Amino acid sequence: MWRGVSSGLAYGWDYRRGSRFKLVEEYSSFEGHKINVKFSSIAQNNEYYEDNYPISVLSIPDQLSYKYVISCEGNDKDSGLQWKLKSNSLVFMAEPTISSWLMEKTLIPNYHYIK
Repeated sequence: MWRGVSSGLAYGWDYRRGSRFKLVEEYSSFEGHKINVKFSSIAQNNEYYEDNYPISVLSIPDQLSYKYVISCEGNDKDSGLQWKLKSNSLVFMAEPTISSWLMEKTLIPNYHYIK
């Protein structure tokens, strides 16, 4: 499961492995309980996504009911990574490209998160 704002680079230009836009384009159309990926809001003049992809807000307690959560960078680090790593859910994410006070680049793939 994943929820987040449409931050990151504009449509068609974000070629990072962990792109929020690629994630939503690929998986937002899946229905049911196995995959639940949607934007929680649209930002940065991304009218294409506002017109073509549904918006769905999900509280953190509701997100914690999922066994697996996705961490995906936007303009900067994933601001929800702290609670995701502290949850009882398994975190899936691309190797971090941005490091903050949380020292994301020191996280070990397949130990702290699944790559």
